[in-house]
Amino acid sequence: MKKILFISSIIVCVFSLTSFAYARNDSFIDKLVDKIVNRLIDDTEVKDIGWNERGVEQAEFNPAVVQESLIPDTNDVYDLGSFPFSFNDIFASGTIWGQNLNVNTAVINTSVTGTLNLADDQAVQFGTSHDAKMLWETADADSNELILSLPTADGTNAPIFVVGDETLLNKDLGLFSGAANPTVAVADSLATQAIYLAHNSTNGVLAVNSGGIALNPNVADGATAVAGIIDNTTALSTAGAKLLSIRSNNSEKAYIDYTGGLVTGGTSSTISGLAVTSTATSIDLMNYGGSKYIKIGDVAAPLYLSAATNDDFFVSGQTEFRGVSSFVSTVSFYSAVVHKDGTQALWGSSNDAAIEYDTAQTPDSWLFGVSADSRTMMVLEKADIDTDFGLALQTNPTIAIQSADATKTYEGALYTYSGITTRTIGAVTVAGTDYTIAGQDGGTLTTGGVGGAMILRAGDAGGTGDNAGGVVVLDAGARTGTGAQGHTQFKLNNTIYGYALAGGTGATTLSLAGADADGATAIGTVVGSYNNLTNSGAKLLSIRDNISSVGGTEYSYFSTSTIAHTGNAATTTLSLTTASASRGTCLVLDDVDGSGSTYCYANGGTLTCSTVDCR
Repeated sequence: MKKILFISSIIVCVFSLTSFAYARNDSFIDKLVDKIVNRLIDDTEVKDIGWNERGVEQAEFNPAVVQESLIPDTNDVYDLGSFPFSFNDIFASGTIWGQNLNVNTAVINTSVTGTLNLADDQAVQFGTSHDAKMLWETADADSNELILSLPTADGTNAPIFVVGDETLLNKDLGLFSGAANPTVAVADSLATQAIYLAHNSTNGVLAVNSGGIALNPNVADGATAVAGIIDNTTALSTAGAKLLSIRSNNSEKAYIDYTGGLVTGGTSSTISGLAVTSTATSIDLMNYGGSKYIKIGDVAAPLYLSAATNDDFFVSGQTEFRGVSSFVSTVSFYSAVVHKDGTQALWGSSNDAAIEYDTAQTPDSWLFGVSADSRTMMVLEKADIDTDFGLALQTNPTIAIQSADATKTYEGALYTYSGITTRTIGAVTVAGTDYTIAGQDGGTLTTGGVGGAMILRAGDAGGTGDNAGGVVVLDAGARTGTGAQGHTQFKLNNTIYGYALAGGTGATTLSLAGADADGATAIGTVVGSYNNLTNSGAKLLSIRDNISSVGGTEYSYFSTSTIAHTGNAATTTLSLTTASASRGTCLVLDDVDGSGSTYCYANGGTLTCSTVDCR
């Protein structure tokens, strides 16, 4: 039975290989079948049968040596072998033509020592269902390309092209489950990790399923060396565009905007040793892991931060701050601090006091604004700054100068300007205002509560020569027209007691006048000594000339017991006159015994004295 099947296979094979002979000689097949059948019937060994392409029988056919072409008589009908019987090896030195090459074995051992050519648009297919294909595609007339066509993701097949070693074979990788986009992957030697390249229809993606991505360019050092380039082929110029976005699990942490600016959203960044840390309430800029100071600018080193270290900050150029700036520790300035026109230097947590150079004034003026809390600017020793002097709230802006004795509640000079309530700027005539310099009132103590003195003191002369001392000037204002003459008032407890008038009766005359009201006890002006003079040489009043010289020249004096005219070389004249047309002068002289008075009067050249009162 086996021999019959074998013979049948031989016959099928012979028919498929010698169909051309059948077309040329009809008796050929009959002779061939007859020989084979007869030999089978005779149970003799089947011999090789040979023939030529003209259909002429040869002595024997030897399948090991074929001397003619094997051509079927019908296209695409006959097979060379048939499942499950197949030839072992096929050797060819020329071209093998065909439409499909199906390899059904698990291991493919194919060696091509020459050139394997596939025609344009003809695919090499992989998989039982022709799942993947590779071909030279010519559909694009100006860009023919080699295409690897991968299957569409369907839950079983994944569009992945994986490069790796033999570890990949017959292994469930588990690396690309759920992959939807065509992907080129390179696996590691253990086939447990992979890097892959894909496009998700929006962006190109270079990713790994585990581990990082190391880019290791190798560029020779030089002035023009560039280790890596990320270049967007379209120029970005719209606000919000980004050249690079850095993300963690698809959450953006930093990016480079279209201008090249780096924007980070993380809590900490370090650039060349400069650490930027974000906390819940601040952005901290600091030196990272060292003792260096932070410098902005190209100046080599600071001039005054000689021991500059961590947390120190140096700016070599101009610096501009917008908004409120706070300085917690000491601020040192080694150059001028300039406040521009109309800008205030403020003091106090509520901006209580201010200094400003104000160009709104005419002319431009330097202004000091005191706080409404006290309306006072105090000048005192630095050591006394924290002392409470108990100075009351002033009605008007006041300058207070405290003495060096800080134990007193307040002891010093107080200067207050009582400004006018309204003032018309630009008017021809502007009302004047009072200017008061006052000593401090005494306290409420039973003793020691004296009022403060007001002292106007000119400076002493210096040097060794005849140098004049300083002058205290009381300069009253001049009148216009018939207005009252400017004068100096003498007050006690705010009550006027007298006046000093410049130019009262002459251009340079000084007049002293009392202010007592008329009455039997009224006194106009009192001239005398503040102290009780008992010495025989003491004088109540000395009348002198040329007092600009040292002491001047005395002509007359009044003491407690003497009226004397010292005079000079000229005759001394005593003149007693009256402005009355009917009365003369009555001279009253007390008697030496004190019992009465002697009265003298002149009439017609005769001086008459008697006890009769001539007044």
